[in-house]
Amino acid sequence: MQRARMLAMLLGGPGTYQSLQSATGLRPGPLYHHIHELRLAGLIAPKVRNNYELTPLGLRAVVIAAALGA
Repeated sequence: MQRARMLAMLLGGPGTYQSLQSATGLRPGPLYHHIHELRLAGLIAPKVRNNYELTPLGLRAVVIAAALGA
């Protein structure tokens, strides 16, 4: 659920660690874990200028999930 919330937030554009933390309410350790797993899955790009963003694969995944009502 938290990862889906993070991906949905990034659908609106790049987000900072702080904005992801605010959107999810996660503490730093768990948030880092979720970011790491999403990066390993290829859904979000490595941090650039303190921002995370969806990869093309991540964008497609979020759009497909939304279309399926997931």
